[in-house]
Amino acid sequence: MNRAEVTKRKIIDSTIELIAEKGYAATSSREIAKKAGISEATIFKYYDNKDNLLNIVVETIIQDFLNYSFEHSFPKLLSENKSIQDMLQNILIERLTFFKENSNAFQVIIQEMMINPSIRELFIERVWVKLESISNDIFEKGKNEGVFRDIDNFFLQKALFGMLFYTNIFEKILNIQSEKYSIKKQADMILDILLNGISK
Repeated sequence: MNRAEVTKRKIIDSTIELIAEKGYAATSSREIAKKAGISEATIFKYYDNKDNLLNIVVETIIQDFLNYSFEHSFPKLLSENKSIQDMLQNILIERLTFFKENSNAFQVIIQEMMINPSIRELFIERVWVKLESISNDIFEKGKNEGVFRDIDNFFLQKALFGMLFYTNIFEKILNIQSEKYSIKKQADMILDILLNGISK
């Protein structure tokens, strides 16, 4: 990256960290500049205003997620010749690790989707549609292998994504830590509940 790209990335990363900590409304351009180690004027050299910066931040988070997930992670995980149980376990471990390593960015998206319709629509169009498609393929594989009952994929998605996202929201946004459980243990428990339920 050239100097301008490095500076813009510093601005974006600093904005993500501050919004995750304080929220968008409470984050000032002066604080962003201080954290990025630049002047406040430099921010407005690249971005028209704070709203424009937020839009670019969200676009960057989504594009980083798409690049990593759909160009690297999912193709590798889905191409492995494994049972549906092993495939799901590997996907859960990878996703839990990814969300933990990118928890600030994940928190910004969740926070802003709840209050900003345009960001919510962007997430649905750019991310959710792809997640839905991949999860449908996985669930159909599970049904064909006789692992999953013939349940509408919509409800399987709610069960799997609900547990996966809640695990991360529980720790990051509610600040309730599950440090005694390793990522593998959490993945194992999510998969066990998904496949076997909670009845004895």
